[in-house]
Amino acid sequence: MIFLLTIKQKHFLSVLCFLFYSSLSFGQIRNGELQSWNDVILKYDYSEKLSVVGDAGARYYFDTHWSVFYVRPALQWRLTNSFSITGGVAFFYNLNPDYDNVNDLRIFQMAELVWPRIAGFKFHHRFMVEERWFVTKIEPTQYKVRGRYRFGVETPYYSLGGGNKSIYNIVFIEFLGDLDTNDLSPFNKYQRYTLVAGHDITDRVGMELHYQLHSILLDSGMDIQQNIVRIRLKLNLNAS
Repeated sequence: MIFLLTIKQKHFLSVLCFLFYSSLSFGQIRNGELQSWNDVILKYDYSEKLSVVGDAGARYYFDTHWSVFYVRPALQWRLTNSFSITGGVAFFYNLNPDYDNVNDLRIFQMAELVWPRIAGFKFHHRFMVEERWFVTKIEPTQYKVRGRYRFGVETPYYSLGGGNKSIYNIVFIEFLGDLDTNDLSPFNKYQRYTLVAGHDITDRVGMELHYQLHSILLDSGMDIQQNIVRIRLKLNLNAS
């Protein structure tokens, strides 16, 4: 934490690149899976406090030829400039040529806090609970409750070449785990490490490039590493 705050801003991107290649090499050594995620985030401010938000996209797993299509609308209420709560639903359709297709239905609740803000850096906290129903044609419907906590550090905006300061970077680590089990430490089996390079093209349009490394420990003891490249389009439909 202290290390991040003391890095000169102009060197922060170099540190991200180093972490990116280190993580990628580690994933390749572990024979990790490769995935491509592409999505769009939409936001419409209904008032100063209330917004309609959501995302939709497609994911492809190169190793298993598994495709996922999803939509996730939600309502967000901003209590302050630093704290908001969100609730919504989601539908994930999993298509696999070798297995029965899976409908993943979700209801989720989320609280987000940006604190503290130090020297232009923002510290993000996200707490999320998902109720999930897995529906197939063959197997009985499965119900699970998953908890998620994500921590991130976002840089101040900067420019390359002296233009407008519209570029930023974020480092995230997220812990995920099933809450409806007898596991005393559910969050030690699934972690997501994410590096983000973002650019706000205008007040309404932005783009992000993500690299994610997912580390998953299965109940069988198998350790899975997933390498994910994500392209994200951000649209704020009524930004001033």
